Amino acid sequence: MECPAVTTAAGLAPLAQEPLPAAIAGTLATRFQWVETTVEAALEGSRRKFIAALVLDGAVGSIEAAAPLADELLAAHAEYLPQFHRRSP
Repeated sequence: MECPAVTTAAGLAPLAQEPLPAAIAGTLATRFQWVETTVEAALEGSRRKFIAALVLDGAVGSIEAAAPLADELLAAHAEYLPQFHRRSP
């Protein structure tokens, strides 16, 4: 769990916070899921998860629009993303 804190002589002391409004909590949940999906896609070399991350980001409105964009981005950056181009045995 993360929260604001201050440093004291005894260590870190958490600062009490009011619960977030539902709209903000929902927005943050989507952003956190986007980050998780992006990291998983990179670690696994998963095109499917990369496409999902593009949609979760909100800049692409559908999987159908995200798929060709993902392929273009992965091709353009192939030398930096070899995990997306490995062949399965």
